[in-house]
Amino acid sequence: MRVTDRFAEETPISRRELVGTIGLGASGVLSGCARKDGQSRAESEPDGTTPETAEDSATEDGFIGETMSELRTSYERLDRVPIAEDGSFVFETDRFIDEFEDGSGIAISETPSERFRDRSESELSESKAKGLAAAADLSVWLFNQRLHLFDTIVSGEQFLQSDEGEYEPAIEHLRNGLQALRALPKNRERVRVSLSHVRETGVTIDGYDLETVPPANELTGKVASWARPAYEGLFHTLRGFSLIESIEPSGDSSELFPYRKRDYERLAAEFRTAEASFTHAHGQGRRLRYLSETVESHRCAASTLREGFEDAVRGKRKLNTGTVSEAERIATEVEERFVRGTVRCSEL
Repeated sequence: MRVTDRFAEETPISRRELVGTIGLGASGVLSGCARKDGQSRAESEPDGTTPETAEDSATEDGFIGETMSELRTSYERLDRVPIAEDGSFVFETDRFIDEFEDGSGIAISETPSERFRDRSESELSESKAKGLAAAADLSVWLFNQRLHLFDTIVSGEQFLQSDEGEYEPAIEHLRNGLQALRALPKNRERVRVSLSHVRETGVTIDGYDLETVPPANELTGKVASWARPAYEGLFHTLRGFSLIESIEPSGDSSELFPYRKRDYERLAAEFRTAEASFTHAHGQGRRLRYLSETVESHRCAASTLREGFEDAVRGKRKLNTGTVSEAERIATEVEERFVRGTVRCSEL
């Protein structure tokens, strides 16, 4: 399944209704968000040295020969799950599963690195052992790179497929995606360092082009630089939606502003955080296209609701001080903003 150039069908995210003047308008903005049911169907040698390849070491006896075979197999599998081709993000989640799911989990062997570092049972030179150990380390970091991308994409798909109005499962999917995205920068640095060590020793991997590693690593960073703030924006928007449903009116639900001022402040703060995250993601990095429309609709909703609830705080303050006419004017403005926002966000 390729992640590029694909959008899925629209389904509304929520049509929950708040009690009271402000709540009725807010429910329209929530219904203006569209969720997509997406699937990820298509993301130099030192002078004077002779490159050492995995094939050169195939003649080693015993466990070193077996270890070299294991390392070559790992790189063959990695090669079949590319991340970048000609600058395009081509990572496929189905292909990743096909290569690395063995029935007990998704994993790659980490034993080659340990064996190459333990030279007690081999004739490996110190330089050769270090180079092969670095190549083995690199294979693990390249696998982790793909695993973090897999977790990011799958969590996004699961978020899109969550039932309407079931905010907690959707929030949990986004939390899982953010966990993967937060792990990517450190892993990218590990890829860079291990590749540098491999090149310094002159070791190459038979059949694997190490020159594909830097552009894939760079593109992974670009995907993460957009996806992390985008996921954070979605996360806080849904937390705001969930909060809307959980708060109870403090008095007569027919009042202009039936909730406590601190409740309006909490709502405004949640959507303010979401809006800031979306703003950070906008125009940055490389978008996951199957999520981009959903992100834009949620960004629109977060902005509208942030403005509305900030005004509701002012309106509640006026109402509490007895300035009823001013409170009524603010309530009317908020209602009109929510109506306009509903139309605007539904058209994205």
